[in-house]
This record gives sequence, C-alpha cells and structure tokens, in this order.
Amino acid sequence: MELQYFAEFDLDSPIDQEFMDSSFPHVNAPAIAYPYLRSTVSTVCLNSGYNPVILPTINFQAMYKRSIEEQEDEKLESR
Repeated sequence: MELQYFAEFDLDSPIDQEFMDSSFPHVNAPAIAYPYLRSTVSTVCLNSGYNPVILPTINFQAMYKRSIEEQEDEKLESR
C-alpha cells in the first residue's frame, strides 16, 4: 500500500522563513493531521473486507528533535 496525504491550514499571517523554521510545519501540523490519516487507513481497509491496518503512533516532536540533532552533528563532522 502506498499512501500520500495532504492537510491544509489557514494562517493569519504570510508564510515566511521564520514560520518555516518554526516547529509548526515540522511538528504541530503533522501531529494534527496524522490521527485522521490513521483513522482513514483503518476504516478503508476494514470496509474493503481486509483486516484493519493500524498505523503506529508517531512522536513528531521527538522525530523533529532527532532530525535537528543529526543536522547539527553533520555540521560538526564536516568542519
């Protein structure tokens, strides 16, 4: 099974580099949208006559923190 999902958010201010560097697009937005994806996958599989596929929960905060730490480590190693 291959899956792509898209979530749209309305913002009060324009998207700038500060916003892109913030945690919202990397942590908050996926954390808001992912439970809906999990539910949809389970429901579609079950309604199609298959056993429900239960996607694992994801800690987006920890994943983002780990990604930042890896980027910092790579910068240090390249010096």
